[in-house]
Amino acid sequence: MPNSLPTVTLTQVTFSGNSAANGMVTPTPASIMSGTVLNNNDLFGNQITRNSRPTNLELSNSSIDENPAVNSLVGTFSTTDPDVSDTFTYQLVTGDGADDNDAFTIEGNSLLTNSSLDFETKSSYSIRVQTTDSAGASYSEALAIGINNVAEPPTDINLSSSSIDENSTLGSVVGTFSITDDDNEDTFTYQLVTGDSGDDNDAFTITGNSLLTNSSLDFETKSSYSIRVQTTDSAGASYSEALTINVNNIIDESPTDLVLSNRNIDENSASGSVVGTFSTTDLDVSDSFTYQLVTGPGPNDNDAFTITGNSLRINSSPDFGL
Repeated sequence: MPNSLPTVTLTQVTFSGNSAANGMVTPTPASIMSGTVLNNNDLFGNQITRNSRPTNLELSNSSIDENPAVNSLVGTFSTTDPDVSDTFTYQLVTGDGADDNDAFTIEGNSLLTNSSLDFETKSSYSIRVQTTDSAGASYSEALAIGINNVAEPPTDINLSSSSIDENSTLGSVVGTFSITDDDNEDTFTYQLVTGDSGDDNDAFTITGNSLLTNSSLDFETKSSYSIRVQTTDSAGASYSEALTINVNNIIDESPTDLVLSNRNIDENSASGSVVGTFSTTDLDVSDSFTYQLVTGPGPNDNDAFTITGNSLRINSSPDFGL
């Protein structure tokens, strides 16, 4: 008869370290074959390692400056787990607080941006992250990512009106300034500065956000002026721009003088002979004029003449001796 292994009968084994099964148990052949954990060892004395689930998830940094480049690092993840030597993976998952998952990606244990994040558009993002240990046990948590507001320089200067009527009084308002700036609630100052196209700065002054005249502006002398304006925000960031101010021609300016080319005529000239032609002095140099004889102070010889167009004509042949 061939040799056989001795038979050992186990009647009772104490199972400790598991509150759900603590006490006296009787192993069965099935439990022996499957390696049921008894006293953290299998039936052959080998140490059995029991896995614990992760209990917390942390992000080293939960905010980032606005307008970062895509794939900028927000922070790195770490996991709290009783199994201190365990390893973990991380992923964005659906669930409560996962509204803004698409704005981020995870590589390894790093949370990266997946889009440009603008504070003025959205100042806080909500994501849901899951950590999973090497045995497949997981824990997930919603995290808030704050966007830091960064002072951004102005990008444009607007003037509410860029023209003014000629001969306006000194200190008249041309228009008011406003700014294009991503920092919607910022404040700004304005000043005239030297530089390209700042040739006519002296003709204007700035009070607050208003551009005012600093001299009498005459269309006939100069019809447009070039200035350079700089705006500075509360953080000291500035932007400058050249602006053109147009002077409106006022057509209803009154003529200032009347000239007759000749004031003498020979006696016995034929009736209807031209004495001379009229011309007018007027600030509106391109204007046109009409002429007529009118009553008023001075010699009353209007009846001896007529005006045709701009020509003064004598009605009857003059006689020097009369």
